[in-house]
Amino acid sequence: MSFAITVTIADGCPARQRYVFTKPARCLVGRAEDCAIRFPTDMGHSTISRHHCLLTIKPNGMSVRDLGSLTGTYVNGRPIGQRRPDQPREAVDPRTFAARPLKEGDEVRIGPVTLRVG
Repeated sequence: MSFAITVTIADGCPARQRYVFTKPARCLVGRAEDCAIRFPTDMGHSTISRHHCLLTIKPNGMSVRDLGSLTGTYVNGRPIGQRRPDQPREAVDPRTFAARPLKEGDEVRIGPVTLRVG
């Protein structure tokens, strides 16, 4: 089964960069070196966690899950996950945050960056 899902950085740095997925994938998003969608470690992106969220791409669609970020992950302006400010990162089990299905046109906001699903 052939498919293609595109994730475009609609707002933020690096603006208008596109990622095209043609195979099932688990895509880490954040500032760490092992992230497939990686953002700078500068002050402008300091509200993005090292491992902020996870995109799961499958032939029948995709989903996003917050990984216990401090500032949260938002889909179309609604929060889908965030750890409490008093909660250390090590105390968070990312599996406690529900994965949110995404469809074409949805926008995922993490810190100052907006990702658009196409």
